[in-house]
Amino acid sequence: MDNSFRFSGHESFHCRHYWLKKGVDFLHDGTKQFASAEAVVDLGVGSNMVRSIHFWLKAFDLVNLEDESLTELATFFFLNDPNRAVADPIDPYLEDEGTLWILHFLLVKHGFSSIYPIAFGDFRRSRISTDFTEEQLKTYILRLCEKQGVKISENTVNTDIKVFLRSYLSPNMDSKLIEDELSALFYPLKLILALDSVNDLNQKIFRFNYGSHRSIAPEVYFYCMRSVFNDRESISFDELQQEVSDVLLCDREQTSELIEKMQERKLTVYLEDAGRKELQIKTKKTKEEVLEKYYG
Repeated sequence: MDNSFRFSGHESFHCRHYWLKKGVDFLHDGTKQFASAEAVVDLGVGSNMVRSIHFWLKAFDLVNLEDESLTELATFFFLNDPNRAVADPIDPYLEDEGTLWILHFLLVKHGFSSIYPIAFGDFRRSRISTDFTEEQLKTYILRLCEKQGVKISENTVNTDIKVFLRSYLSPNMDSKLIEDELSALFYPLKLILALDSVNDLNQKIFRFNYGSHRSIAPEVYFYCMRSVFNDRESISFDELQQEVSDVLLCDREQTSELIEKMQERKLTVYLEDAGRKELQIKTKKTKEEVLEKYYG
């Protein structure tokens, strides 16, 4: 992480399931802008939510930061494409967990919203336990900002942590904002758990659910891997674990299982001899072509 941290811009809203499709459709013809007055009318939400939708499109790497054009991934998931075997949008309403895994991965690796790479990266790795509290995460972020000479208010960090947690936690059926709570985008992935316990300071305890996540398909893992390593034909096991599996909170055992499944699908070859553990790319297909086969 560099010192260009960003802990605001979402207007205190976590991303809803339908927002990304709304935002992509809005930008699709290339003539509309989120800063225009028509955005409120066209998107059918208030001005704060307009800004939030815009923020999340950038956070998920669905728009290019330079010119606001849509990325290939935005087209892949949300728009018709006559060049695909199936021209219809792949998963516009985020119904497949594979899509959620990819979006989570990109949210962390893209780093536009700083809390995600911090929380799932150095903060998690710095802890003896996978358990944490909001206060511990806040303290870590504030110290990191101070170390890098970045001025940030405690209230801003508090708000960002709440948005972060609402993106992953199970719905709170007692909430007065049931619609908001039920729209927790990454809840099905069970990446963060809220425990039924508090610490000695009476602070709610959360847990990074690091281990094995059976809903990660080998094609989805392959896409994430190629998103990081691009055209590299050879990748070590340790690189895979650190740059891909750890972001998905997969332990080394599941990494081995996913490597085996990718090999079964003739996507990769795994070499293990004389202490060397290395994955080599076998398929000539692009990561998009592999992912398209997954969605069928």
